[in-house]
Amino acid sequence: MVVIGYMGAVLWIGLRVMRRQTSADHYFTADQRIPGWAAGVSMFATLLSSFTFIAFPGWTFDRDWQLLMREAMAPLAVIFVAVLIIPIYREAIKMSAYEYLEKRFGYVGRVYGTVGFLVGHLFKTGVVLFALAVALETVIGTDKNIVILVLGLTALALTYVGGIEGVVWTEVVQGGLMLLSGLVIIAFLLTLTEVPGTALLTAWEGGKFRVIDATPDLTRETFWVFALFGAFHFLTRYATDQTMVQRYLLAPSVRQAVHGTLIGLACCMVAWIMFFLIGSLLWGFYQSEPARLATSIVKGDQVLPYFIGRELPVGLTGLVLAGLLASAQSTISGDLNCVGACLTSDVFN
Repeated sequence: MVVIGYMGAVLWIGLRVMRRQTSADHYFTADQRIPGWAAGVSMFATLLSSFTFIAFPGWTFDRDWQLLMREAMAPLAVIFVAVLIIPIYREAIKMSAYEYLEKRFGYVGRVYGTVGFLVGHLFKTGVVLFALAVALETVIGTDKNIVILVLGLTALALTYVGGIEGVVWTEVVQGGLMLLSGLVIIAFLLTLTEVPGTALLTAWEGGKFRVIDATPDLTRETFWVFALFGAFHFLTRYATDQTMVQRYLLAPSVRQAVHGTLIGLACCMVAWIMFFLIGSLLWGFYQSEPARLATSIVKGDQVLPYFIGRELPVGLTGLVLAGLLASAQSTISGDLNCVGACLTSDVFN
């Protein structure tokens, strides 16, 4: 019932803004009338997905926090983009990030950039949908194909009727729901044991909070590998990815666009730390309560869905499932609208 209520609310938002979709400019850029803070929360909801919701806790359950060093490079990319890139895009392009490539390298460069974006996000959407389907199959036994079909069609319908305005305002709700779901899980992990906080203490003593391995070695997972990977990854996402660039164009001014980007980054940092913490707490919880973990659970990625389905009360299970759905739907809806913007601007025009 909670999940159905969430899906209904999301569709209601899309239908509410449907009548305002009167032009391509409004459909893809909302005539630059979206508040900067809302565009920033939309960036956050787009960056985080069901893959993040499941994979980050799974990573720290199996290993430690060293992957956080990749995410720690995001502020460097955002500072660079805020100072140099956002003002250029606001002046030089109308809808698609790849318009700029045409101005510098000709139409072939624009098509190359567009095709690369479309192909990459096609596979990304598949990964997000499949990660969610596997998680829901673990929690409630729902067939993966049904999950993929229902969520895909719902996201498509929302994106189609609401345009980028509908996508942004639903992502504001979805982003808040993701953070609330994470806080609920952390609260229960800290209090489910006979002595509150046992999971945290056990994880700390087990080395599950190690962040940095400064060994000067690029052949294995060390700080230097994660830092280099993160620097290039986030510079690419924030400077060239249509899902980010399109949101720079939504705010009324450069100043609001920059502020929104910083708000989105702050939300991301909170969420990344929160999901890493969940993974460590899950390890500590099941180390102290080993009988509560089924022997069929052998990988870290399976643990959080199992915990949601077995340990949370029914109503809160629905809330967390809605957060999990939100993490996937926000990414898919944002990607679909950006794909439409690229096709409209770069291919059909």
